[in-house]
This record gives sequence, structure tokens and C-alpha cells, in this order.
Amino acid sequence: MGLEPLPTKEEEELPETERFQRGQMYRIPTTHGYMDRDFNDVYKPSKVSIGPWYTWNMGVGLKLSSRLSRYSKGREVKEACLVHLLRRSGKPLESYLTALTEVIDELRDAYGGLDLQGDDTQSFLEMMLLDACFLLEFIYTMRYFKSPSADANSVNPIIMCILENPEEMKCYVRDILLLENQVPLNLILLEKLRMVGNGGWGSVSTEGDRIEFLKVIAATFIPITRVPKIECMYSEFKHSLHILDVYRMSLVHHDFEGENVDKTTPQAKKSQSTNIPTATELHKIGIGFTVSDSTSLLDISFRRKTIKLPAIIVDGSTKSVFLNLIALEKLRKEVDKNEVTSYMYFMGCLVQVIDDARLLQSRGIIVTTLPPFEVTQLFRRMSKNITLGHESLDPECIETLKMVREKFNKLSNEWRKDLFQTYLKSPWAVMSVMAAILLLTLSIIQTVYTVLSYVRPK
Repeated sequence: MGLEPLPTKEEEELPETERFQRGQMYRIPTTHGYMDRDFNDVYKPSKVSIGPWYTWNMGVGLKLSSRLSRYSKGREVKEACLVHLLRRSGKPLESYLTALTEVIDELRDAYGGLDLQGDDTQSFLEMMLLDACFLLEFIYTMRYFKSPSADANSVNPIIMCILENPEEMKCYVRDILLLENQVPLNLILLEKLRMVGNGGWGSVSTEGDRIEFLKVIAATFIPITRVPKIECMYSEFKHSLHILDVYRMSLVHHDFEGENVDKTTPQAKKSQSTNIPTATELHKIGIGFTVSDSTSLLDISFRRKTIKLPAIIVDGSTKSVFLNLIALEKLRKEVDKNEVTSYMYFMGCLVQVIDDARLLQSRGIIVTTLPPFEVTQLFRRMSKNITLGHESLDPECIETLKMVREKFNKLSNEWRKDLFQTYLKSPWAVMSVMAAILLLTLSIIQTVYTVLSYVRPK
């Protein structure tokens, strides 16, 4: 059900099959309820622009110097990264530009077939070189940040200054994980530069080298203990489009053993509602919550009246990261299960009021320092526009939702049955309950009148 990137006027005249091969560096449609443009802050870079999309959208000319002037801090950091790379690798600038020139057609097509004329090509290559150098220097420095084995002459001092400021680092990480702030990954740009420079980044000549490179990228943005076994899933990871795609696959890996007995979704039951009660409603009826052992967002299971969910860290960047991941799943045709979207749909069902957030936080499922109100609003706003059909949700998520709904209905019926058998089994029991309710009502009325007689004496 993925949407296509918005086509240019030239692309509208292309055959559908040819257009499908282009524009892998996606743009988010400006008019689509699912990717709500009311969240303007979550799609735009605040510290550094990467790639052409936002720079060109802001009305700046195609020339490199004038375009980057609108992001002065980003320009300064990226130029410093390039200078540091050239000094460390000992290679001239021309060798990098030549390497990128060899893949200019792939780069241009990745952004939907940019029409580069005259000096535009040189400016485009220079921009891509600066952006790629920044990303590689950032990843490399993050890898050895505060490591005793780090070489002081190799680690980028500019990036080190950013990493030593936690708030500044979060802003840069957030920008790097924006969907419209990406550069091609797979043997087009980043790996091409690594082959040329080898300036502390290592080689990518073998499959093992590329697996290690993907591990480094994943470990840059998630804790090292949560990085999946990429070597066991390389057949999936090797098709990653860009850094955000690597991050998404690291969150939805299958490196765990699920507990649901039946992983299939019966065709005849697809019309059933997948909505489930909130966390507090489930808890009141006797359904519990616990943290799953896996770090994958897919590790959601329901067994023995207990829902297992992976722990999620909720902070100021959560909204931006997840909305960009959801947008990626919506736009990329190759993604057919929408795993991150399914997870957010599940959490949106559970977290609707403040008590829901408090309950999941007390169970260690939500890890945050934010107030419960902000956490509740976060999940409600992110999930409110998810209106996918069953065919677009992850089948395992659908099955778990159905199991929870069926158990809730069963427990609710049992509770009503127990209530009837205990208090409403005979006519005398019914009369006793009604008499008790009447007496309680009269007592309340008497109390109100007594209080009013003191407040408003005659």
C-alpha cells in the first residue's frame, strides 16, 4: 500500500515501470492525513541539512555556496569534516569527486532524476561529498567516543565537541534520522567514499566488511546491547536504502522466538475489528503486562493473560523518529508489513489516558523522564491518523490484537456471570441489592440536605 514519492513534471510523462525505479530518496507528500504536516518540526532539520531536498525547497539557488549559507552551522561542521578527512586519508579532493562522478547517474536517479545542467553537476557532487563526509565522520567518531583505544589524531575534534554536549548530540542524531535528510547507502555514496578514502573507516571489499559497517551504523543510533545480529540477517540488511532504513531494520529484526502459538491470520476473520481496550481497562479485567526479553518492536506476544511488549525509551526525539519511520514504511513499496506502524498502532490502542502511561511505565515497558501527560499525548497523536487496513498491518500484530480482544471479551463475560451468580441468583437477592442501592441513595440525599442547611440557613 506504499505511496510513491511525489513525481516531478518530467516523471509524470514516464512509464509507470520506469518511474518505480527512481526516487528512492523519498519526499513526504504535503497533503496526506497519515503523514500529518501539522507536525512540521518532525520532518525538517534543525542543525544540519543532508541531501538536496530541504535546501532546494527553501528557495535557495542551486549553487553550493549560496544553498548551504542558509545552514551556516551545518556548512561549517561539514567543511571541517571534509578538511579532517583529507588530512587523515592523504588523498586529494579530486579523487573523491572523481569517485562520485562515476556514480552521478545513480545519485541523480536516487533523488528522482534531478535535472542537472552546466555547473549544477559540480555543485551537486560537492554537496553530496560534504554531506557524506559529515555522516562518515559522525559515525566513525561516535564509534570511538570516549573509547580508550581512540586515536586522538583520527577522531574528528569538531564531532567530538558535538558529542560532548548531550542536547547538541540529540539534535544532530535527530536530523540524521529524518526521512528527507538521507543520502544513498548501498554502494553508491557512503561505501564508495570508504573505498576511496579508507581514512580510518576500514574497507568494504568483502561481505564481512559490509556487515561490520552496518553494525557500526546501527550502534551509532541505538545502544550496542540492542544491535541485532546483522550477520544472520544480512540478506535483508544489504538492501538498506540509507541510514534511516538501517535504523528501522534494527528495530524490527526477527532475532527472537515469539510466543504466540498461531502466527497466521485466518482469511475469514480479517474483517474483525483489531481495536483493543486500553491498558488500564485490560488490567482491571485481569490481563497483565510485562517486558519482553527481545529488543525488537516485533516481539509482542500474549500468553496466559499477559501481554509482553519490548521496552521503549520515550524522550524529546521519539515523535520525530517514529513519524519519519512510519512515513518511510508508507512510501517504500518493498515494505509490505509496516512493522513500525503496526507497533505504534498497538501502543496507540493501549495508551489513551494518563493512567495507561503510568501503568506501562510501572511495568518497565515505557522508559521515560517525561510527565505521563506528555507520554499519553505523544502516543495518541502519533497513532490517531493510522487507518490502515488489515492487509497493511503486520500479520503477527493482527493475531495478537485478536487474541487480546477475545480474552478480554471472555473475561468480561465471566465477570458478569460471577456478578449475576453472586448477587442476582434469586429474586430475594435482587431485592436485597435494589434495597441497598435505594438506602445508599437516600443516605446521600440526606447528607446533601444536612450540609446545605449549614451553608444556607433559613
